[in-house]
Parts: sequence; structure tokens; C-alpha cells
Amino acid sequence: MHVDVVRGLGALRRLQDDWRRIYLADPEGQFFLSWPWMSKRLERRPGWFLLVARPTDKAPPVGLFPVRKRQSTDDRGRDCVELSMPGRGAADYTGFLCEPEFRDQVASAFARQLVELDWRTLRLQCLRASEPRTNAFLGEFSPARFEVERESMIMSSGIDNSICPYADLPDDWDRYLANLSANTRQRVRRLLRKVDGSSIRITHADQGTLARDIDILLQMWSRRWAGHKRVRLQLILDSSREELADAWANGTLFLPVLWRGDTPVGAAACMMDLDRRELLFQLGARDPDAEDLSPGVLLHAHSIRAAIERGFVRYDFLRGNEPYKFSFATGERRIESVVVRRRSAAERMPAWRSSRRRLRARTA
Repeated sequence: MHVDVVRGLGALRRLQDDWRRIYLADPEGQFFLSWPWMSKRLERRPGWFLLVARPTDKAPPVGLFPVRKRQSTDDRGRDCVELSMPGRGAADYTGFLCEPEFRDQVASAFARQLVELDWRTLRLQCLRASEPRTNAFLGEFSPARFEVERESMIMSSGIDNSICPYADLPDDWDRYLANLSANTRQRVRRLLRKVDGSSIRITHADQGTLARDIDILLQMWSRRWAGHKRVRLQLILDSSREELADAWANGTLFLPVLWRGDTPVGAAACMMDLDRRELLFQLGARDPDAEDLSPGVLLHAHSIRAAIERGFVRYDFLRGNEPYKFSFATGERRIESVVVRRRSAAERMPAWRSSRRRLRARTA
């Protein structure tokens, strides 16, 4: 398996058709590795490179692995290079793409290429990959030279972010409700009956309301979380606004807003994976004074019903085992955060310059 190291937006854009082809072929492909999401992320965030796997140096690509490189310091305060997943921070899932018939070969080839590069730490946070794919990749990191650690994803609140609930969706709303508990089913029907289109209504962001609706969502979210996020608050808000605007431009944003009269009392931003027909719940907020409407439950129910009407097959709650998610979910998946560290800084190999030289023609 031949692996190229590709840099630059020009080279990235030339891979667009291959990216979409591999994404559709890969059963482990997920929204945060799709071309609309990842290409925009790489465009906005410098310091990335892309590993491209081919069966031979002239063959079409069969695997893609985006990586971010940044300067860091080790536990002794020494400068070092850290590699990570470029989507992390906005993406609930990370990983790499490959055509299924080349799964093990591609995973191993990516790892061998990374071993040759100069870095001290490789962070694979929120990694969503099957056990065979993960084992094929990590199996190339010799225990004599590398330390592989699984990091806990349990938050101080007790929420376990390695657990990701989802709901598989039938083609009929009533059939979906039949899978829920009697209490949840009755509650959802009662809440949806309150939406009469006049005093209680749900609108969807469009070109004319997009900026307003994003502001509503982020202002409500900020009121709830400002005390917890503190110095990171503005960074999170700016990044979220940017991501939501990009999703709208790519045709992947679904943003309902719940109103009581002229007052917004809840909003939920979801990402639409149009290729895999999945709706992913990204960000929600509510007015705590509107508990009689249960805005969060109502907006989830509305979004799931809308997803079924559009022919979607899954509603993904993404990271976190918050109890409310399981009142809607029909299953869960597990992700993990893995850190690979070189045991000795002295053995790091300065391959960046030679990689650039070898691939100058491809990345120009």
C-alpha cells in the first residue's frame, strides 16, 4: 500500500470526487468525515496534512486520514510535535476513511507512515472505529517504542462521553413511537399537540432567519453554560457560529426554534448527513422558565418526526449518556480516546523534509 502525504487546499480540492466515493463505500464513514464537513474544517484550520492511501502509486485513492500537526511541550517542558485529529473540538466523532476491502492494509499503512514522521504524541480523541480497524492501526505501534493509553471520557459531572445513543428510524412515526415506553409515548404526543401554529409554534431556519435563529440558540446556550465554560465561552460561541453558518452553506443544517407567542423558548441545531440519511443532534438550548413545554423533549420529538418524514434512517444524539437521550434512543455505540506516545524522544525521525521533497509535485 502506497501512502502520500498531501498538503494545501489545491491538492485537497482535487481529491473531492475520490473523497465522496470513499465516504459512500466505507461502512464506518460518518458525518464528521464527510467532504462537506471536513473540507470546510481544513479550509479554516491551518496546520493539517492528509494521508492518502493507494494500492499502487498510480492507482486511485482507497483511504484518507486527515491529521493536524502542532507544536507542544512535553511533561518536562521540552518543545515537541503533537499530532491530532483536525476535526476535534467541533466533531463528536473522529477517525479515517477507507474502502472496506482494503481496511486492514490501509489502517496498517497509515500507522506505518505516521511512525516515520517526527512527533512525540499522537492523540486520537473521540475515535469512532470498529475494533478490527483500530487493532490494525494500533498494531503497528510497537510496545517497545510506543506507549498506547486509553483515556477516560467520563466528565466531572459523571456523564460518560464514550457512550453515544442513537435511534434507528422506521418509515412511519407511529411505528417509531411504538418502540418507546408508554410514558414517553404519551408525553411526546401530549407535547406535540400543544404546537398549534399560533401561540405555540415551531419555525425552521431559512435564509431570511438564519442569523436570528443562530443568535437565539447561542444566546440561550450561553445563559445556561457561561458559568461552566468561563474563559472558553467566547471561543466556543465563535466556533459554533462559524460551524452552523458553514453547515447552512453546505445544505446540512436543520435548525428548529420553539416559540411561545413572539418569545423563543427553545432551539436545536442538527446536522443532516444527506448521503447516509442521518440527522445528528449537535447543539440545543432552552428557556428554563418554559418547563411546562419541556422544550428539549418537544424539539427532539419534532426533529425525529421530521427526520422520518424526510426518509432518514437514524437520529444520532452524539456523545454523552444523559438520561433523557435514552427515552428516545433504540441503541448506543461506543467511542474511545487513545493517546500514543513515543517512549524515547531520541528516536523521533525527522521525515517531514523528505516527505515534502518526495511529494512536491503532488502538493504543488
